Amino acid sequence: MLIAKGLRPPSVSGYPSGVADPDVPLEYHPLTAADAWTMFFALRDNAENLSNLFEWGLEAANYSLETVKRYCQVHENYEEQRDFVFFSNGQFVGQGAILPHREQKSERQLGIWVDKKLQGRGFATKMVEILENEVFQNRKVKALYYLHDLNNQASAAVARKSLFVPHCTFEQPIKTPSESGNWQCLVKTRELFNLLSTRRQDIEDLWLQNL
Repeated sequence: MLIAKGLRPPSVSGYPSGVADPDVPLEYHPLTAADAWTMFFALRDNAENLSNLFEWGLEAANYSLETVKRYCQVHENYEEQRDFVFFSNGQFVGQGAILPHREQKSERQLGIWVDKKLQGRGFATKMVEILENEVFQNRKVKALYYLHDLNNQASAAVARKSLFVPHCTFEQPIKTPSESGNWQCLVKTRELFNLLSTRRQDIEDLWLQNL
């Protein structure tokens, strides 16, 4: 096997070895160039699914290893966006990002995707919870937004389970094959985040009763 300089083979980087377990805490770390092998195989294997979520997903299957390495290197030092990779028992689970929202320094937006083999097992909700904690460690952030296409019922379910509050709907001019073009924007304020930290079960029970 030819291994590009500075890159770890999949058996070392964690893809696709290991058996993912939704009952144990997720492992995660900021995306770096050392994750290039992992991301190369993950993007290739999830290209069809990603094309239904993101415009760039249409090209993911054709990314070369060097392209993925450059992507990881750029995002490793990208101040405006923080990217993370998630694992369970050494198996790649997905990627998440904390992005600027409307160029407001006090607001952030989440973006996540989960490996197609692991969808529907609760990993997305766990990823959102981890990213929330990362976001609100910054005391200047007052609100976190979560956006999804109204056709994407899986993303809608994650938003409900994570107790995001509906904020607005809007039309998105750029569509992927599975999108309606109508999106929902949900929000979690710092006040709600802090309240959930102390009384989550009470609020969650009340919330779910009124869905």
